[in-house]
Amino acid sequence: MTTVAVVGGSGRDGRHAAEAVLASDDVERVVLIGRDEARLAPAGEALGPRTHPAVADVRQPAALAAAIAGADVVLNATAPFFRLGTHVLEAAMSARAQLYLDICDDWEPTLAMLGLDRAARDAGLVAVTGLGLAPGADSLLAVLAMRELDHVEEILTAWSLATDPPSPKPTVGGGDPQAAPILVHFAHCCSGVIRNRIDDIDDDRPALQPYPLRLPRGATVMAHTVGSPEAVTLHRSAPAIRTNLNLMLAPPEVIDGLDELRQAVDAGLLDLDEAALLLGGAASDHDAVPPDLRDTDVGDAAVRPALLAVARGSRGGDPTEVTAYLSDVASDPITAAGRLLGSARGTLLPGIGPGVHPPESAVEPSAYLALVGRHEISIDTWPGPGTAR
Repeated sequence: MTTVAVVGGSGRDGRHAAEAVLASDDVERVVLIGRDEARLAPAGEALGPRTHPAVADVRQPAALAAAIAGADVVLNATAPFFRLGTHVLEAAMSARAQLYLDICDDWEPTLAMLGLDRAARDAGLVAVTGLGLAPGADSLLAVLAMRELDHVEEILTAWSLATDPPSPKPTVGGGDPQAAPILVHFAHCCSGVIRNRIDDIDDDRPALQPYPLRLPRGATVMAHTVGSPEAVTLHRSAPAIRTNLNLMLAPPEVIDGLDELRQAVDAGLLDLDEAALLLGGAASDHDAVPPDLRDTDVGDAAVRPALLAVARGSRGGDPTEVTAYLSDVASDPITAAGRLLGSARGTLLPGIGPGVHPPESAVEPSAYLALVGRHEISIDTWPGPGTAR
């Protein structure tokens, strides 16, 4: 029987991960780890007798290691990852756990965790980072798209800021306090210097750069770059890829408001927590707040599909563009990351060895995507590389 430690267990994603894990007959015990005892205790009670709360802060290595000790599997549902980094992965290695899975959606800690590959191998730990929707589902859509080509030159992953059903990323407006870590992450990935791969070179430049993207039904829209792990991992598994971008689809007025916010953050007029409060619809009297963003409603201007991946290259000698996309989302994507994290053990490729892996190197795409919804693939002539750099 298996013992699973869920770190970040008092948060929304952690609770959903624990619920999914408890549906497995082979799980004897779930250790629900969080730093807030007042939230952790009722969460543990609601999940049932196989759940055992443990109070620990991920930034305190000794307490975290003690809480994880004895776990076979460690699920990391903390957030935001750009602040919490590699602490839980390192604790899982110290505890000699067998499997570590997380929902990391920031590119900087993803690179830091991949840098611990040798240490994970030495510890006998199989670690997979980025098992959510984006990254995760879109990474595996990219794998399916690339399989249709003989040679891949470009890979683009993209998600919609607003969709119906709801977006996997936060919609501007709202103010649900549970969304705060997501919104801090969102402010982070839309500001500062982000990394993409362009013309075989790691390209670091400000977020929200425009790039043309053709949707499955043929319409071309202007998407914008955001910081995300897909743009630093996908070309590692397919070295022929010269360009690898992660993009956001949103109406122009939303992009304009986000760009004002980006400029304020980059100039030091707002910090990321203030930006997150603004994105959540909270009142602020800060001079740098873009006044029109607070009331932006993107629901009626939704861009579909919710997630897609575009692979560009050649097939049978002809320039070809393949788009793999979610045509239907099984349930509320806002809660999907935790559920996917708790269910992902059953989608791992057989024989995967110790080390730190991104989803595209460790997960069977069809099995994972079946947990998300229905996907489709369209194949078309590739008109040539994008020109917006």
